[in-house]
This record gives sequence, C-alpha cells and structure tokens, in this order.
Amino acid sequence: MSYPISNNSVDGGMTDLRGDMMEDFIALGIIFTVNCYIALILCNVIEGIDGFIFSLTEMQAIGMLFGISLFQLMIEICVRHIKTRLGFVLARLMLGGYIIFASYTLCLLTGGTSGYDDRIREMSAWDYHNLLGIEFMYFCIVVILGRVRRRKSVKLDL
Repeated sequence: MSYPISNNSVDGGMTDLRGDMMEDFIALGIIFTVNCYIALILCNVIEGIDGFIFSLTEMQAIGMLFGISLFQLMIEICVRHIKTRLGFVLARLMLGGYIIFASYTLCLLTGGTSGYDDRIREMSAWDYHNLLGIEFMYFCIVVILGRVRRRKSVKLDL
C-alpha cells in the first residue's frame, strides 16, 4: 500500500502521513549506527575505522565523503519518486547513519578527536548496557511526546 508523503506541516518540518516528525527517525538512524559500530568492535568483528580514516590522503577522504554524499542524494531522489511510507522511513534511518558517519569522519580528519576505537574496546558490558538503557529511555520519551502532540491536535480539531 502506498501512502502519500506530506511536506506541509505547521512548523515547516518534514512529516509523514500521521503527522510524525521525521527527525525521530533520523535520530534513531544515528543511534542505531553508533550501537552497531560499538557492538561490532566489542565482539571483535572489526578493529574500527579510525586507523583506516587516518591512513587516507586528503583527496581520498574528500572522494570518500563525496561518494557517500552522492549515494545519499540518490537515495533521497528515489524516495521522492517512489513515495511509500516504508521507503521514506528507511531513507530517514539511512540519513541518520550518513550524518553520524560524515560527522565522525570530518572530526577525525580535522583533528577534533583522535578517535574512540580504543575507548570502545575498553568498555565493559555494564557500560554498553547503560548506553542502551539511556537510548531506550530517550525513545520512550519521544513516543510519549508524539502521542501527547497527536492528542492535542485532535482536541484542537474538535
């Protein structure tokens, strides 16, 4: 089933058919990307990306960021033509992953940080569970606020 996507909202933000703000899905994409990255390092599946990014020349790093930006742009263009709710939500989740990856890469390349792979490897299971618990509480609050917002808008319409 295809749902129309509405770009008109009271505050100018991107909304879906139900009137939910898409920033929630972008934040979920960011948090999901970070959690997957941490889990892959803690399970020794990957060593991290800090060493790889530091090994790139400036032109290679620019090319990598340009290529990823172009890929994200193509996803956004395809979603605008397909106009399904699932496609739109997946595009928002992927946009969150793109935002955090590009931000972290730029932070590493400009010297804003020396990387977090060593700190992640030193995390205990307790630290990781605390991180997941805090993120779960964040999304519970987001869901509650969304429901309150919808109820207020329904009462105003009556």
